Amino acid sequence: MEKGEEVGTEQLRELANKLGLGEDIPDELLWLAINHVIDAVMNESGEEEGEDEDEGEEGVAKSPNQQQGSATVKDQFTPDTLSNESLKEVFDAAMMDTAVDSDGDLVVHDQYTVLVNVDPNGCIQFTSVFGLREDSDPATRLELVNRINDKRIIIRASVHDDDILVIDWYLPTRGGIGKKTVVLALRKFEELIASIGEEDTDDLVS
Repeated sequence: MEKGEEVGTEQLRELANKLGLGEDIPDELLWLAINHVIDAVMNESGEEEGEDEDEGEEGVAKSPNQQQGSATVKDQFTPDTLSNESLKEVFDAAMMDTAVDSDGDLVVHDQYTVLVNVDPNGCIQFTSVFGLREDSDPATRLELVNRINDKRIIIRASVHDDDILVIDWYLPTRGGIGKKTVVLALRKFEELIASIGEEDTDDLVS
């Protein structure tokens, strides 16, 4: 599976355009480019807080390359360093309520209950599950799923066992992704979940 197939290349291209990325980026590099933009924004927001820590032992300011190089391994996830245990440490440090279920899966209890897993392709998978009104018909449920997938970039909606709505998001880590970005991504995932009520015009989600 190529990165981006879970969302769709057209949706990724639309998001890349909104972020001001060029049209010449190959499809297979869209996820990486988008993640790097997010990381760059987060690094800028953290630079002011860390200015006093950027001087060397002799009071000489470090270059941007030295600062970035010292943080690359410690502050980023890659497919090789990613695990449920390392993810739990990051969410615990962010003061989120975490637990490991009987299957060994990481569960984050925040605004919503989110199952966090590492998929075989080196992506971080966020998943939340909701019930659907039992007296609703399959066509109406399908219409809801289609509206969510059409209007909400990044997340994916699907129906399971007729009355279960699954919302998920695959966050790639190839090329490295900041740990702070992963926490913010979970917050964004929850924000997108909260917004699906706008598409639930028939009050199907319980």
